Amino acid sequence: MFLGIDCLIDPRGVPFISEVNIGLPGGIFEYGLIEKYIYKRDSNIFELIEEISLQKHGKSFASYIQKSPYFSLHQKFKIWMDREGNLPDLLAPIFRLEDKWNQYLLLKKNFRMPYTEIFSGNFNQLLKLSKKYGKIALKRRCGRWSKGFKVFDENFSKEDFNEIKEDDYICQQYIESKIDNYIFSVRINTFAGKFLCLTGDLTPSYKSVWRYIVAIEEGKNQKIEKANFDILDILEPAWESKIWCKGEIPEHMKLNLTHDKLALTKVFLKKETISEMKEMAIGIANLYEKIDLSQLPPAFFEK
Repeated sequence: MFLGIDCLIDPRGVPFISEVNIGLPGGIFEYGLIEKYIYKRDSNIFELIEEISLQKHGKSFASYIQKSPYFSLHQKFKIWMDREGNLPDLLAPIFRLEDKWNQYLLLKKNFRMPYTEIFSGNFNQLLKLSKKYGKIALKRRCGRWSKGFKVFDENFSKEDFNEIKEDDYICQQYIESKIDNYIFSVRINTFAGKFLCLTGDLTPSYKSVWRYIVAIEEGKNQKIEKANFDILDILEPAWESKIWCKGEIPEHMKLNLTHDKLALTKVFLKKETISEMKEMAIGIANLYEKIDLSQLPPAFFEK
């Protein structure tokens, strides 16, 4: 499988697995931008992916993605995840991995993850969790690009509560993953059990429309190189959109897939933090390669 594994890093430098994205998640295009504009060199990442695809599957990467038996269904399923279409009548077992609760059940014993529960719709559940963990992250069980994401804190409103009651959510221990007042996360891409690359993501607020791609380097301390950084606008279709959308990007996906912002700076992380993230990502990638999808619990959308 091709994976996009998201990590959060607490103030001590301890990484947590936030979620695992399947299909054709982003990260590769962003890594290519970092290599081109920050380091002024060719990434060779696309050639590496093609090489792995030929060795593992005997075909080009685009063929591996587009000729999978559930590709067209998965395209429709992703649009349903975005709340822009109906749930497909046919569902492949692999879609169970799109349910974040199933991810948690699968990974929590062997990989560090924030404590997670299915949201019951009861306000007291949030109060109880907040007494133990402080802030609580609320995520759609199936969703992407942080759409619908909310935080249960002093600013949580009645409107927020009413909105999450109308959908299927998980409530999760909020990890304070920040770099110089920016919310910070790391995307690690793997393919066929092999590590490909990692990239950083800086966001002014979880309600922000924009995020800033950022390079990650090993350093003695967890910090940003330049707090007042310039931003480079990238106006071109992302690599994954050309394969997944075949050049026809749905209107609601255009902002995410045709316009990126690159932070002209770097984030430094401790060697042990980077090493542990890579180790966890490879472990998850190998687990996903071996998993018997039919043995996964049914997802909420199958009931």
